[in-house]
Amino acid sequence: MKLYLAGKITGDPNYKEKFLRAQKALEEQGHLVMNPANLTEGFPWEDCMPICFAMIDASEATAMLPDWADSQGAMLEQEYTAQSKKVLLYLDNKDKVLYSEKVIGDKEKQSVLRVMYCNECGQAFFIAGPLLRYPGKKKVKGKDWLVCPECLSAQKV
Repeated sequence: MKLYLAGKITGDPNYKEKFLRAQKALEEQGHLVMNPANLTEGFPWEDCMPICFAMIDASEATAMLPDWADSQGAMLEQEYTAQSKKVLLYLDNKDKVLYSEKVIGDKEKQSVLRVMYCNECGQAFFIAGPLLRYPGKKKVKGKDWLVCPECLSAQKV
């Protein structure tokens, strides 16, 4: 799959290493990865965003690094990918996919289809629900739990 890699660059002195590690891990899984960290040396993030959006357009999905919510640019990339109805992959600190989601429906009534992976056995299972977007660093307290159909372990949503 052709993936665009999104995460915090501005203000992170180790962004190149972080992005390269994720790129290599995803390539080892057979993906072709577009890495914006290769473009941005010395340019303000605002100047890079049109290039990043073009890279997202050329990709099939966007892989979100764990720190994406700490980056104004990565939040824009996440929203752009969602509105383009492309797949979003959310990675953990070991560059493993925690879950993926895709926006479905029309502008009037959008919802999200999410594929989650059990923390215990790795089994994939699906959830569908309303599209919720929380700009900025506002956190949503999860009250819902799902049960893995394979091993019956509880998964917090």
